Amino acid sequence: MSKASSRNYQNDTGARYAPCHSARYAPHGRPWACIYLAICMLTLSACNKKPAARLIAFPIIETANAFPELRAGSRSNKGGADGAHSSFERAISRALESEPETEEAATVTFQTIPLGAGLVGVVPLNFDEWRWASDGNTTMITHSAAGQSPDALIYIEGFGPIIKAFPSVEMTRFQKNVDSGAPQGPNILSTLAGGLSVASENFDVPALALLESLESATSATFGLGIGYHSNARSFTGWRWLGKNAQGITLRLGRNSGVWGPQKAPDAQSRQAFGALSELIPELSQIGDQFAAFGQAGSAAPSVRVPRRLAYMVFGSAASRVDGDQGVHLAILCEQPGCPVAHELADFLASIRRADSDQGRLGASPSSSLPAFAQGIGINLAPAESLVSPDKLESLFNQLSF
Repeated sequence: MSKASSRNYQNDTGARYAPCHSARYAPHGRPWACIYLAICMLTLSACNKKPAARLIAFPIIETANAFPELRAGSRSNKGGADGAHSSFERAISRALESEPETEEAATVTFQTIPLGAGLVGVVPLNFDEWRWASDGNTTMITHSAAGQSPDALIYIEGFGPIIKAFPSVEMTRFQKNVDSGAPQGPNILSTLAGGLSVASENFDVPALALLESLESATSATFGLGIGYHSNARSFTGWRWLGKNAQGITLRLGRNSGVWGPQKAPDAQSRQAFGALSELIPELSQIGDQFAAFGQAGSAAPSVRVPRRLAYMVFGSAASRVDGDQGVHLAILCEQPGCPVAHELADFLASIRRADSDQGRLGASPSSSLPAFAQGIGINLAPAESLVSPDKLESLFNQLSF
């Protein structure tokens, strides 16, 4: 090969294999292809990167908003500017003023009440007005003036074992057991009613009535409620969701209705509970308990229980992130103008884990929960008489033949 040919070959191969950064062949040479390739590689590498998880702060709930008297601008908030604060905050405000009587007004004492599921809450320490009783899973707190029927009531039950697998069913189960006007929701056994045809025919009881009685036996109210009947289409939806200042997740809604004496057992319910006690031996105690509810004077109240307008704030308080450990809540207060709305809002804000409590645990009530409830005209079954929700399916299988 001649020198000229060799030089031409080198020049040719040099042009063919020149590095990308060479400016010798720009703008029509290979550098543009290299730049395009680099852009593609950068784009692909960016697409392959997993986006960092966005940390969204869980909202802090303002519990006062669940009570119509405490909402900003509410006509029922008669307290004006001062009405937006709790009694505790008002006491502190007065304590900072230079008035002679402020020292006594600043003293606010609370009692800590166990709510079940490892949670506690506080209400004012005034045994003449605030009373409570608990069996470890069900708790009832009332407020009333001396010799008067309660103007506010808090009813609490621990989550059932099905809360993790069937949260909607568990929430509906509780709501139906505290509100006789609650709409029918999902029922874990309702689709199986056909399997009870033989049993229901033998006892002349509708299959669905057997199922409803079996499900209601999971609550201390046995499906008779706590004397409250909500109005149709009055539910606000789950409007208030977030954590309180103690880190407890609250999920709350509200409806309005009528609060009065507890619903009396009807003939079909008595028949259904009687059939259950005969079909399933382990439920014999439940049948006897429900029969006692139907007897005259079984829950003779120590005070007259009138029918009056009221609203119910209800929902749940969960102490775990996955929401499977906590309690159901139902808070009743009479209308118009709930007299202890501030204290009820403070109660929701105070709910916390028992192991983080630094306060004094309230003194144990002198009466059992059923005896306490009877004093205000409500029948409640003792804890040992109740059916655990996770046993419903196995009990149903004993009925299906």
